[in-house]
Amino acid sequence: MRPECALAVAQAMGRSLTQPELKGIEGRLRRNMRQLARTDAEWQAKTTSERMAAAAKKAGDELVAEQMLSKRRVALTILAHGRADAHPGAGWLEAVHRHAAHPRQPL
Repeated sequence: MRPECALAVAQAMGRSLTQPELKGIEGRLRRNMRQLARTDAEWQAKTTSERMAAAAKKAGDELVAEQMLSKRRVALTILAHGRADAHPGAGWLEAVHRHAAHPRQPL
């Protein structure tokens, strides 16, 4: 990533970024640009800055979706632990065995 681009990204994020983070962002942008080139009929007519903006928008949307999925998984894990703890005297392993025997019932 060019230094001026890295600086702009760091300013937008409000913090400095590590080299692996910068490479990840650049890779995500490149991947999205390739995908948009295959799926967007007007891609060739767009300017370079329009292409970069479209790829950045798609990359940002991906990051938000990944964060939402991560939060959902944490919440589901907490709920599963709560259901397992709701059975007095039953350990986690017993809850897993109970679920394996009756998969449609909550842990």
